[in-house]
Amino acid sequence: MGRKRTLEQIQELDFISIGELALLTETELSKPYRQSTLKFYSELGILPFEQSGEGLNRKFHRVNSLARLDKIRELIAEKHFSIEDVVTFFKKEDAKK
Repeated sequence: MGRKRTLEQIQELDFISIGELALLTETELSKPYRQSTLKFYSELGILPFEQSGEGLNRKFHRVNSLARLDKIRELIAEKHFSIEDVVTFFKKEDAKK
């Protein structure tokens, strides 16, 4: 098992683990997210990740993931979207790219 990175190291990386992303949400977003929620969102396809390495670990683009999580929070908390509405919203948005 690898060494644990400091918050400062994590904030400098392009790609981070799910645990590191959860840690960053505590300091950089208005709503912290648990690892289980992040995994759920990634399985729904609304939180993109890359998978590589021997263990096929998920790696999340730090900047894009934080922005996406902030948008998810906005859609659910402020616009009262259901999770199904959020999935539909991002399918449409991602199809435009």
